[in-house]
Amino acid sequence: MTGPRISWLYNVIWRFALPLIRRHLKKRARAGKEEAGRLAERYGQGYLTDRPQGRLIWLHAVSVGESVGALNLCRALARQDADAHFIVSVNTRTAAQFIQKEIDQSGDSLPLIQIYQPLDHPDFVTAFLRYWRPDLAIFMESDFWFNLITLTKAHHIPVIFASSQLSDKAYANWRRRNAFAAALFGAADLILAVDQKQADYFSTLSNRQNEVKDKHPEKTGPEKTGPEILVAGSLKIDIRPPTPDDGFVAALKQAADGRPLILAASTHDGEELLCLEAMAALAHADVFMVFAPRHPVRGDAVMGLLAQGTRRFSAGVLPQKGDSAYLVDALGQMDSLFAAADLVLMGGSFAPLGGHNPLEPAAAGVPVLCGPHLFKNQADYDALIAAGQCRKLDKTDRETLTEAIEHALSDSDFAQIAHEQGPAYLAEACLRPQKAADYIFARMNKK
Repeated sequence: MTGPRISWLYNVIWRFALPLIRRHLKKRARAGKEEAGRLAERYGQGYLTDRPQGRLIWLHAVSVGESVGALNLCRALARQDADAHFIVSVNTRTAAQFIQKEIDQSGDSLPLIQIYQPLDHPDFVTAFLRYWRPDLAIFMESDFWFNLITLTKAHHIPVIFASSQLSDKAYANWRRRNAFAAALFGAADLILAVDQKQADYFSTLSNRQNEVKDKHPEKTGPEKTGPEILVAGSLKIDIRPPTPDDGFVAALKQAADGRPLILAASTHDGEELLCLEAMAALAHADVFMVFAPRHPVRGDAVMGLLAQGTRRFSAGVLPQKGDSAYLVDALGQMDSLFAAADLVLMGGSFAPLGGHNPLEPAAAGVPVLCGPHLFKNQADYDALIAAGQCRKLDKTDRETLTEAIEHALSDSDFAQIAHEQGPAYLAEACLRPQKAADYIFARMNKK
């Protein structure tokens, strides 16, 4: 099936499914997963803010991780274009709250507006583009919506993909829809991939071919053009120094009372149970385990796994000496948790979710154990594993994790290497947003 045929069918499906989608969004709003007062933004209307005067750069993120990269890039772009304004579109309430916190803290120093992503219905995307009229569009990470990208290009707005990556599964799925993929990925002017493997993926999907001057003109067909593709690394970096709460860190260490403090960080369903089973099987069983689920709304579910009477942060209760476990089910505490931890078990990597950002524990110089599922941050994991700050488990069963924890706790060199190599790697990684901004302005100056 050709690209135009597929895109036509895609939009037909959107039009027929719209009544169901409207009902679904209202249901999500009733459940607190959408902001009821801002549902109109999903349809490209009802915005709370007018378009600012002057240059407007639009960055599209999804959730908190992508929003971190978007904010880093906003700051870097603002340093080179002091007159620019920014909008960041997101897809989750958590990300919206994260962006709004940045807006409140930065004041006028970063002219930034947070909005919700319009649904990929062609009418809603068109309404969004006509309202905001961005001068540049930057799509973060791996959230590629066909109309959002191709209609942006059709409105003669330069399109950039930044911190770009695809899982192997997503790449294989796109490969099965070559014409559709070529229309979408070929719409980009510049793709800043996280590593060379990803650059090759995007080169294939965009149907890009380097210009070749054939010595035999009679054999030369129409030249195929496509986006410029560069490797620029992941932008999901907290480039600001960690700001742990010294009082909370002291309370955690006091509760550990000399025992190793093991942090299960940014965990998902199934990962907490695995960590608990491994902790119970430890020969060196006298450890203090702190759980920080990725989504604090899962706090009750995690509490159901822990021993009766386990204290939890959201209840306003600090851990006490003798506690075997503690639950931190609130946002904004990770700097303190990494500062207090002796060992981190990195969530999202023991389930097939891609592994959460390893640079945060790297900044704290704490050793990390991760599972095999690392595709969302593969390049950074690979580098930190090579440096000795992180160790990867090839399996996700209790015995494998138990053995890895035992080995990590008895290996003083692991902690020392992590203390040295993690912050050093992060310092180099913090240069990426400015390099990405340089690439973007260089590309725009060519047009």
